[in-house]
Amino acid sequence: MVKKFDKYWDGMRNINKMLIVATVFDPRKKMQFAKMCFEKLYGKDTTDAKEMSQSVMIVL
Repeated sequence: MVKKFDKYWDGMRNINKMLIVATVFDPRKKMQFAKMCFEKLYGKDTTDAKEMSQSVMIVL
Protein backbone atom coordinates (compact mmCIF):
# COMPACT_ATOMS: atom_id res chain seq x y z
CA MET A 1 0.00 0.00 0.00
CA VAL A 2 2.88 2.35 0.76
CA LYS A 3 4.28 1.81 -2.74
CA LYS A 4 0.99 2.91 -4.28
CA PHE A 5 0.89 5.94 -2.00
CA ASP A 6 4.48 6.89 -2.84
CA LYS A 7 3.76 6.54 -6.55
CA TYR A 8 1.42 9.54 -6.50
CA TRP A 9 2.50 11.52 -3.44
CA ASP A 10 6.27 10.91 -3.21
CA GLY A 11 7.62 14.41 -2.79
CA MET A 12 5.67 17.48 -3.79
CA ARG A 13 7.88 18.10 -6.81
CA ASN A 14 6.87 14.76 -8.34
CA ILE A 15 3.18 14.99 -7.46
CA ASN A 16 0.66 14.10 -10.12
CA LYS A 17 -0.86 17.48 -10.96
CA MET A 18 -4.02 15.84 -12.28
CA LEU A 19 -4.93 14.96 -8.69
CA ILE A 20 -4.86 18.66 -7.84
CA VAL A 21 -6.76 19.56 -11.01
CA ALA A 22 -9.49 17.10 -9.99
CA THR A 23 -10.00 18.93 -6.70
CA VAL A 24 -10.08 22.28 -8.50
CA PHE A 25 -12.83 21.03 -10.83
CA ASP A 26 -14.88 19.86 -7.85
CA PRO A 27 -17.46 22.65 -7.38
CA ARG A 28 -17.12 22.56 -3.60
CA LYS A 29 -13.41 23.25 -3.44
CA LYS A 30 -12.08 25.37 -6.32
CA MET A 31 -8.58 26.73 -6.75
CA GLN A 32 -8.63 28.63 -3.47
CA PHE A 33 -8.53 25.34 -1.57
CA ALA A 34 -5.51 24.18 -3.55
CA LYS A 35 -3.70 27.47 -2.86
CA MET A 36 -4.48 27.17 0.84
CA CYS A 37 -3.02 23.65 0.89
CA PHE A 38 0.14 24.81 -0.89
CA GLU A 39 0.54 27.60 1.65
CA LYS A 40 0.17 25.14 4.53
CA LEU A 41 2.70 22.77 2.98
CA TYR A 42 5.32 25.31 1.92
CA GLY A 43 4.55 28.35 4.06
CA LYS A 44 2.66 31.51 3.26
CA ASP A 45 4.01 33.68 0.43
CA THR A 46 6.87 31.33 -0.46
CA THR A 47 8.09 30.83 -3.99
CA ASP A 48 7.40 27.08 -3.80
CA ALA A 49 3.71 27.65 -3.06
CA LYS A 50 3.45 30.18 -5.88
CA GLU A 51 5.23 27.84 -8.31
CA MET A 52 2.85 24.99 -7.52
CA SER A 53 -0.18 27.24 -7.96
CA GLN A 54 1.14 28.50 -11.28
CA SER A 55 1.93 24.99 -12.51
CA VAL A 56 -1.64 23.88 -11.75
CA MET A 57 -3.01 26.92 -13.57
CA ILE A 58 -0.89 26.01 -16.60
CA VAL A 59 -2.34 22.49 -16.58
CA LEU A 60 -5.86 23.94 -16.47
